[in-house]
Amino acid sequence: DLEIRLACLFIDEKDAKTLLKQWHCANKRINTVSTIVSYRNISLMNDSYHIRKLIYNHGIDCTKKILLFKNIDLTLLNQIIENEDYLIELAISGNDCIQLGYQGKEIQQALSKCVDYVLHDLNRNNKEELIKLIK
Repeated sequence: DLEIRLACLFIDEKDAKTLLKQWHCANKRINTVSTIVSYRNISLMNDSYHIRKLIYNHGIDCTKKILLFKNIDLTLLNQIIENEDYLIELAISGNDCIQLGYQGKEIQQALSKCVDYVLHDLNRNNKEELIKLIK
């Protein structure tokens, strides 16, 4: 895959972005390569929680490329995709947080807490349980 090969050329994502822009690469390719490079020195666990978190943050295609770049077996990723065992949308939104009195950065922090909570067990993704969690 071209993005993975390009990622092998760079040590940090800033250099990747700068050079790929100079090469007039598409923004999508620049973002994918820089995301892959950002995981160069990060140790990844090959478990459901961490794979789901990658999918939630970067999408399926980019997650697959990150795992290939890190030489991590794709068996678990393929099982998660096949079973649709990943978070697509959180059961609550920023509006729910606002109604609970959250403001500014507190909204993002509350939603992040909910995402982390749900990624451990997708059955927890229901509005009532998440509202209890952040109250």
